[in-house]
Amino acid sequence: MKNICILYNGGSYGTFIEWCLNYFTDLAFDDSLPFTDLGNSHNFSGNYVSGIDKVKSDITNINSSIIRFHPKTKLDENIIDNIKFVDDYFDKIIYLIPSKNSIVWGINNKFEKIYPGAWLAHELASNEKLITNLLKKHGIDSIYNTDQWRMREFLSAFLYGQHLSESEMLLIPKIKEIFPKIYFIDIVALRDNFRDTILSTIDYCNFNPVRIDKIDYVYNEWIKTQIHCYKDQLIFKIVDATLTNTLYDWSDEKLTLVDEALIQYYLGQHGVKIRCYDLNIFPTNTIILRNYLD
Repeated sequence: MKNICILYNGGSYGTFIEWCLNYFTDLAFDDSLPFTDLGNSHNFSGNYVSGIDKVKSDITNINSSIIRFHPKTKLDENIIDNIKFVDDYFDKIIYLIPSKNSIVWGINNKFEKIYPGAWLAHELASNEKLITNLLKKHGIDSIYNTDQWRMREFLSAFLYGQHLSESEMLLIPKIKEIFPKIYFIDIVALRDNFRDTILSTIDYCNFNPVRIDKIDYVYNEWIKTQIHCYKDQLIFKIVDATLTNTLYDWSDEKLTLVDEALIQYYLGQHGVKIRCYDLNIFPTNTIILRNYLD
């Protein structure tokens, strides 16, 4: 049996958790913080493995006490089969999971935290035929040179479903039943209950905690770089105010293209469409937005 495997979809803090497990259990570990200007933890490399195929091919040669990887990276992968393999080989498994209150947060992380648009470029490279056909349906020849409204329209039709497919969020209850030894962490717990979440994760791994006096410091340095961590609440508020014709202004919120696209998606789930043709500058309050509703 191998030691510890961290499972997470992109944007769910797998790198940060691996860093925390090192920093808060090993006094010899470098005490430099891992955060970049974009808010990710990629100043720490750790032991990332690029997908289940690489894990399987390298399993006998993996000597690291902790590894991390994305349990689903291809559209046709069966995430339960992949987790079954991990469950057979690893003593401890930590699974960072999204919830309905972290969807906008997680998607923004994927889209913005490497460089803007990097995740979409990765998706295009991984699923070129599928994504290219979807883009063409929205009149987009290149993701790097198109109108803002066209890209928003495409993302409003694509992002939510892709995120559910990648994270398999709807399968999480079943996964919890099948794999009771896995330790699940909702990423909202990192935001709202960091100290207890880190300490309980260390305890699950049978490690002895160190640098306990630094937990609040690390949290404060981390959270101030997580500019998207309350985006779900913001987008829900915008959608609700729009549907109820309540005045609400978000001009100071600096919405991302992802935010705009998911507002359009959530409104569409209520049967409300935005007349988005040539709407390159998204409205900043409900009065203006409602002028574009069908």
